[in-house]
Amino acid sequence: MAVSGVGKSMWQFENVFELKKNAAAKQTELSDTQSSEKSESAQKNAEERIKPLNQYLSELGSKYGVNISTYSGSDKSFMSTIMGSGGTSNLVISRNIAEQMRKDPELASVIEERIAKLPEEGKQIERDINAMGHEVLACGMQIEKDGRISYWSIGYDPQASEKQAQCAKEKAEELKERQDKLMEKVAERKKKAKELEEKREARREENTEKMKKLLSRGESPEELIEKLRNNEQKVIKNDMIDTRRGLTIDVSV
Repeated sequence: MAVSGVGKSMWQFENVFELKKNAAAKQTELSDTQSSEKSESAQKNAEERIKPLNQYLSELGSKYGVNISTYSGSDKSFMSTIMGSGGTSNLVISRNIAEQMRKDPELASVIEERIAKLPEEGKQIERDINAMGHEVLACGMQIEKDGRISYWSIGYDPQASEKQAQCAKEKAEELKERQDKLMEKVAERKKKAKELEEKREARREENTEKMKKLLSRGESPEELIEKLRNNEQKVIKNDMIDTRRGLTIDVSV
């Protein structure tokens, strides 16, 4: 499961305070009568909104068919809040913005315009994510502590298990291939080591046989080695030693 943001051209990032400023600018263009009526209406709405925050948000959610949750404003708190969400019509709003909204009719009016669009926007987010081959568990809108509006979703790839299994299979095959190559190299080294040892053993046996033949002439091992060192050894008959190869004595024997 992964938390992912949806960023398409239709999901333009906005800020509630900028929206309020724009709304205020439009308000100055109204006639004095309209302004007066608007002011009286705003005052009435303000009086109605002075109620506990939870009650205010619950009534607001019922009005627009949206699940509204507050969070402290931190990323950790936001993640904890959305992980308990479900469906596509969810608003997660920073508590400080919710408090301002409850007390400020003009700000509330601006945000409510965005909330009213959320049910359809949530469905569009779901369609966009489904088009990518993913399933949506929950999605919605976020109003951050600085007033920034963004969108979020929690979804998963239904093919993830199959993909993970295929990936694991490929890695296992790759590992086996490396192990097979390693075993081949080990076997080759053992083969070469055995051949080398056989050659050494044959050479030791050959040297031992040559030493026996030389000793059979009555010379002591000490005398034979001394003569060999002094290059005084007489030429041995061809039937005893191959003189082309010379005399090799492995003193380790």
